[in-house]
This record gives sequence, C-alpha cells and structure tokens, in this order.
Amino acid sequence: AAYYQFNNTCDDSYNEFHGFDSGDANYVTGVSGEAFKFSKTTASSVTIPYGMIHNKAFAVSFWAKNISDGLLFYSTCSDNNVRFTLSVNSGKLKFIATRHPNYYEYDKTEREFAHPSISDNKWHHIVLTSDFGQTTYATWTTTLYLDGRRAGTITEYNSSNGELDKPNGFIVGGSVKMNSTVLTCPSFTIDNLRIYFTGENLATWSP
Repeated sequence: AAYYQFNNTCDDSYNEFHGFDSGDANYVTGVSGEAFKFSKTTASSVTIPYGMIHNKAFAVSFWAKNISDGLLFYSTCSDNNVRFTLSVNSGKLKFIATRHPNYYEYDKTEREFAHPSISDNKWHHIVLTSDFGQTTYATWTTTLYLDGRRAGTITEYNSSNGELDKPNGFIVGGSVKMNSTVLTCPSFTIDNLRIYFTGENLATWSP
C-alpha cells in the first residue's frame, strides 16, 4: 500500500500516501540510499496523515538500528484515541492493537515479544503481520519476524470491530500520552518502511 525510502523525503514512493517530518529531520546513510534518524532529544516524528492501518489484516515491514526504549509508531484516530502502538520496553518490542489495552494495560508483559537484542549498531529487519478474527475469532493475532526469523506471536481479544475503523493518521516516532502512560520517541534510525493491506477494509466489514 505504501513504501517510504526516506531518501531526503518522507513521501510515499508510490506517490499516494505522502508524509512529512517534524522535530529534527536528519537523513543519514541507510540500508539503501538514505534513512531517517530519530532523536529522543527533539522528539522527532514522521506524520503520514492517512489511516494506514484500517484493514482486517495488514503487515508493516521496516529496517531499523540503534533502537532505544520508546515509541516506534502508532495510529491517531478520529475519536482522539490511540491504537496500533509499536514500542520498545526494556529492549523488547511490544505491539498493542486496540484502545483499552493501550490506555489501561500497557504495562502487561504478555504484550511483549521475546527476541534477541535489537539495541546495537546493526540493521535489523522487523516485520509485523496482524489480523482481526482471521486466525482466532474476535482476536487480534500479531506475529513478529525479526531478521527473517519468526520471533513470536501475541494475541489481544476484542469482541467488536466498532473501534477498528477509526484510524486517520500513522505516526512514526513522536510522543503520546495514554492515561497515566507517556510514550516518547526513542533514538533510532529507520529505512524502507512498507505497509501492506492483506485483508478487507474494516470500515466495510462486520463480524
């Protein structure tokens, strides 16, 4: 659906879902061409003002290195809530799909994947594949692939898709407050961000 190479721009290479940077736009050498380097100090971010995660099934793929704890990406929503957060907590990737767990259950360790360290100066390939109700009814099932190897699966129960057709923006980096939890931008470098739609549009689908 979209491909961001970060070659001195945050525009989509398919010329459809363009984004923009804020905070401290710093383009550095990437996996191929350039990459975008995020700063924890300036809370830099890339905003893609489109609902990039609004399908019953999707995948997100990117290269990253030097990843510290913090917020990698999330979806802003039309009801002013936050969903689909990917963060790093104590060196472990954590993905939470829906509103309630993001706001009230972020600290639960079952939301975290178990995997080798990704905080070094090496490029790591990270892929999330996620679906609602296709693997298990009324459940988000998300699998992490790290450097070409399956690294684990987490599930999140949600009985209704009523909140799942609301995303209207996709933010990489930045910071967000969810109830008593504040997630801030980590220091990391990202390249070749790809977003895939692999299922029905949630706005037209019901269980």
